[in-house]
Amino acid sequence: MFTRRFSGLWGIISFTIMAVVVVSILVLLELPSIVIWCGSLFAGGLLFLQVISALRGSAKRSQEFSAFEHNKLGDPVTEEFQPPYNRSLPFDSTETVLAWCAPVMQVNSLADLFKVGSWGFLGKGKTTNAENALLLTQKRLLFLMIGPDSLKRYSSSPKVTSLLETLPGDASAKRRMLWQMGASEVHDALAGLIAKENLEHLAQTHYSFSIPLNDISSVTPSPHNRILKIQRDGVTLQYCFKTKEELTSLTDKLAKLGLLTDFQKKT
Repeated sequence: MFTRRFSGLWGIISFTIMAVVVVSILVLLELPSIVIWCGSLFAGGLLFLQVISALRGSAKRSQEFSAFEHNKLGDPVTEEFQPPYNRSLPFDSTETVLAWCAPVMQVNSLADLFKVGSWGFLGKGKTTNAENALLLTQKRLLFLMIGPDSLKRYSSSPKVTSLLETLPGDASAKRRMLWQMGASEVHDALAGLIAKENLEHLAQTHYSFSIPLNDISSVTPSPHNRILKIQRDGVTLQYCFKTKEELTSLTDKLAKLGLLTDFQKKT
């Protein structure tokens, strides 16, 4: 597997070689000493930043979640997952899964065009759009990130997952590729997780966040685009679904739970 540590080490080695070559050229050209010294200091400063970035990007995550590695060649990033919305809501024995959908993907509206779901600086990154699965219970919408470990364990043929895990690259790009080419793997994995694990354990062992149903002011489905818009506290989240049938089924269940939706208005 191409690791973040190897990516960082490769970045340091390659940049060191480049810095030595540049300084050597300055010397061979017999440029003034001030130019050589300035060039050396500049190259040394950039190398120092490269080392810092590699060390930070190769560090262990503070959150123990299965996730694709951001191991882009020479540019590792230690991702920190931050939910776009979360309110603590205890689980109880009466709470069950009423509907589930996978994969799902957070999308931006035109108004949010310049908002970035993943960003980083000097090897440290933050991600607010890593979730790829959705569960509806009597009390909440529970969003999960199903990572490589669960995908390989519960999917019958995790070919896309295995390929993405071994390749270098940007972690968010790998998640998008999983959405595009590995939808069946995510779907099968969530089905297996629901069948074998209870809700509380599922939420504790995966990156997850809850949106209590009481916090939701409205839910607006767009079947043509397969998008569900969730509004709460003046903030809007939008999710794209792989099939229209999953979106319709979920919206129907939400309407029956008494949430104000455009679905209810039309019926």
